[in-house]
Amino acid sequence: MADQCVLCGFVPADMAQLQAAVKALQEGGASKAAPADPEANVGGGGGGGNASAVKSWHKMVDGNGLALMCFGFSTFMFFAFNCNIDGVGAKKEGTDVNFGVFFLCDMLQWGVTVGLIAAGLVQGLQGDHLGFTSYIYHAAILGSLGYQFEDMLQAKLPVYSTYMISYMLYASFWHNIVFTMMAFRAATVFGILYFFVAVMFLMVGLNFSQLLDDSANKPDVGGNRIAGAVCAIVAFSCAFLLIPVMTGLGAAQVFGLPNPIGAALGPAPGGGDAPAEDGVIEPQTKIKLVDANGLALSAFGFSTWMFFAFLNNLQGLNWGDLKAPDDPKKNHMGIGHLQGMLYWGVPCALITAGVFQFANGDHLGFTSYIFHATILGTTGWYIEDALGEDGYSTVSNYIFSYYYYAAAWFNMVFTIMAFRIAKMFGVLYFSVGLMFFLVGLKWSEKMTDITKTGVDADKTGYHISGFSCLNVALQCFYLFLPVMTGKGIIM
Repeated sequence: MADQCVLCGFVPADMAQLQAAVKALQEGGASKAAPADPEANVGGGGGGGNASAVKSWHKMVDGNGLALMCFGFSTFMFFAFNCNIDGVGAKKEGTDVNFGVFFLCDMLQWGVTVGLIAAGLVQGLQGDHLGFTSYIYHAAILGSLGYQFEDMLQAKLPVYSTYMISYMLYASFWHNIVFTMMAFRAATVFGILYFFVAVMFLMVGLNFSQLLDDSANKPDVGGNRIAGAVCAIVAFSCAFLLIPVMTGLGAAQVFGLPNPIGAALGPAPGGGDAPAEDGVIEPQTKIKLVDANGLALSAFGFSTWMFFAFLNNLQGLNWGDLKAPDDPKKNHMGIGHLQGMLYWGVPCALITAGVFQFANGDHLGFTSYIFHATILGTTGWYIEDALGEDGYSTVSNYIFSYYYYAAAWFNMVFTIMAFRIAKMFGVLYFSVGLMFFLVGLKWSEKMTDITKTGVDADKTGYHISGFSCLNVALQCFYLFLPVMTGKGIIM
């Protein structure tokens, strides 16, 4: 056999083999064109056809180990911080001697996101719907959290503005419950891991809103300790699972544990390869692109959910308590925490989803997701510029209305396309178009009597546009379930 190319791994003898197979197919004798290499003569995809397989010159590795590492080191650091291990967190009297929250920003903005995006793309090319969606999604969420921490530490945001972050993490709790259902179909241990990830996001979210302890009224670190303990469960679970995933040691025992929940859920929709076609030459190593619509729904969901909370002043996130405007415990203005979510989290997920839908031939998905990444990312940068250095709006919002009016029209076009797929997708896009129109009206105060100020201030425009965001968020939260798991109804 001729020598293998040191640059690309190509073996000239394989070309002769391939040419012989093609010639046999052209002559109508596909079944006689068995390659000389037994490894290359395998059935295509486990189907019932007579396809000939072509030996691949590339091999793809599994990215789940890399993702476990990223979840592991990030939650391990949060455990140390929240539980004040080695003085890196806080105590009742304030920050401890080795206070390290500043370095969490760097870890979240770079370390976690690089690893998870790489792992997600690798899994997305191998047909792993859960891995792709989960890893890119968590890169979006955790990266956003890094930017939110950075803005807060630079004193750009009020002390109690962290209440806004809670709503992003509450959305993550729901999305991870759906991931839990998918993970149980793979193995019991993965389902348990995702369940604790969901609980972790819930606990950390509650802690950001000071709902796990009495820290709103007195020095209390009980909430930090509870959140830290759940982070520790996730961290040590990832550390343990890394052994069978990366080395194979104990894999049969760990992944072979009884799985009644997975059995009850049944197989994933559309699982398995399509049957092989007679006379089709297939590669041994296949690229299987996953569907990215679930990832896009998650991004639309958590972003509109956060806007609903802000526009409707939940927990004082917007105008706070007009009767006590100087009380920081009643005024939790959180618009600054929308910035990182909009210019990192949403574009990270939507651009990735758009590119995958492009490769899947989805005209609507590609165009819509990339377009919404442009407008929502721009909104993040606009909010940052509008807030200025002191964290309060200093410029007029009117010009931005016209971007949103254009987006409303574009989404009407998307609505027509979406109704061709399913009624519920058409309704969703119509709701998105309506939301952009109403938020656009709010940017230029077309639904509010701006002559009323103080305790009599008119907040009609906030509430109308806010509930339009809630309408979109709830639809995305619901549709995420059937799109990802096959459970539920899409009409």
